[in-house]
This record gives sequence, C-alpha cells and structure tokens, in this order.
Amino acid sequence: MWIMIVKILSICGILFAESIVDIKRKKVHVSGAILLAVMGIIMLFVEQRFSVITFLMSESVGIILYMISVLTEEKLGRGDAIYVLALGTLLDIREMMLVCMISFCLASFVGILLLILKKVEKQHKLAYLPFLTAGYLFYTIGNGYLL
Repeated sequence: MWIMIVKILSICGILFAESIVDIKRKKVHVSGAILLAVMGIIMLFVEQRFSVITFLMSESVGIILYMISVLTEEKLGRGDAIYVLALGTLLDIREMMLVCMISFCLASFVGILLLILKKVEKQHKLAYLPFLTAGYLFYTIGNGYLL
C-alpha cells in the first residue's frame, strides 16, 4: 500500500510542477519525463508486473501521440507526448486510455468554453500537461486510490 501512495504522490508532484512550467512557458522539461519513465520501469519490477506485451501496449498510446505531434508539426506538443510515454511506464493500457480520454475531454471542454467566451482565438495553443495531470488525478480519485 505504501508503494502505491509513494508512486501516486511522486507522479502528481512531477506532473504538477511541469504543468506550471507548461502553462507559463508553453514548454516542458524532458528531465521530469525521464524521471517518471525511470520510476515506472523500476516500479514494474518492484510490483513484479513486467511483461513486454503489456509494456508495449501501454507505451503505444504515447507513441501514437508522438507520431501525431510529428505529423501535425507540433499541434500537439512533442513534450506532451513524451510525458504520455513516460506515464505509460507507470500505468497499464486501460489506465492510459482512461487518463488520456479524461484529459482530452477536459481540454476540449476548456478550449470550447474559452472560444465561446471569446477569451482566445481559434489558433490558440492550450497547455496540455495540466489536463493530463487532471486526468490522472480524476482517474486516481475515481478508483479510490486517494480516498
């Protein structure tokens, strides 16, 4: 149980810190993603749940987002995709899909709301990492990990 608490608090700490950087600078530090990825790989072995197929499946979400980033000339930032890749080392495919779905829905809602309120122009870029952080938190709370 304590491993899960440390894992969740570490993930949240890194994601919160990088979310603030993303909002302020529209850039993220790759070092935080590397720290998440290393932590995730260590946790795979500590929790004795390493499987090549499972690992590749959860990483596929980040790989697809990274390819979208490259193909769309960074309409979705590469740094954001790298954080999804890093999170993929810590979560399984089902968890990754849910976190990404929640974060995309939140980002869409906020983007549409900002457009309706005429606070931003159509081409405005939203920082995605805060939504990924919120998606992870909603998923974690929804599963009762923090209650």
